[in-house]
Amino acid sequence: LREDKDNATGIGGFSNRVFEEVDVGDLEYIVRLQVALGKALGMAQRMTESVTAYQDALRITQAAKASKDLKDRSILFPVFDGLSQALKRGHIVQDEECRYEKAMLRRYVHEAKLHGDPINCIHAMTLQADMFARFGDYESAVECHKKEVEPLYDVEAHSLDLCDEHGSDLGAQSFSNCAMWNLQLGKEDEALGTCWFVVEELMPKIEKRNVHATFLILYPVMWVMKECGFALEARDFFDEYVCEAYTEFFGEGRPTFFLPLYDPVMMLLDLAG
Repeated sequence: LREDKDNATGIGGFSNRVFEEVDVGDLEYIVRLQVALGKALGMAQRMTESVTAYQDALRITQAAKASKDLKDRSILFPVFDGLSQALKRGHIVQDEECRYEKAMLRRYVHEAKLHGDPINCIHAMTLQADMFARFGDYESAVECHKKEVEPLYDVEAHSLDLCDEHGSDLGAQSFSNCAMWNLQLGKEDEALGTCWFVVEELMPKIEKRNVHATFLILYPVMWVMKECGFALEARDFFDEYVCEAYTEFFGEGRPTFFLPLYDPVMMLLDLAG
């Protein structure tokens, strides 16, 4: 199956003949192999090779005739996650228009919708909205949230699964980020309305023990509320859902990633109020 003198160069060390003849079962094994290789190389800090393995997994599904019969599209989702992390950490060089990232996320959104799993759909959509915001296109970021994430996300159904799968509740974070984006667009009333929705409707239903995820959700909300004249209210919410929750579940001696920011955030909101 590997490259030889009689076959044109293939992908991932496999000859082009393989992609003409392989059945859907073996294709799935090949893709899983590339994904596992990408993960292993990433853990070994061999990032360039890890990115190549992930990219090869996508190229293989494009080249293989049997890919149209691939039932479990979720085998590709770790590829998009790995490539997104590589982009975030600067391991993939892009042109000024970031065409690579745009194309990769379009493919992720397409594959997630084909598979139909809401957790991966939410992940794909939030990555796309964040990309728009990072480029300064806040209108597209808000539109992506409103049209794609908001109708799909259910805090009670999806919050814990998103935390388990991606480390935090990306759906709730998208609401908080949308508040920031609206503030950037000068839509203060909409931004503040979204903040109240987060703290009054979402936060009471989110697992308080996951203080890290809670911090990520509340952090954008704090700044929007502060800018809109509700710094002391923001302080109370931050104290209840982050500081008090940390003390209740973990005590003072156990570290968490954002712990050094707790006191400065409380102090700033005190002063702003």
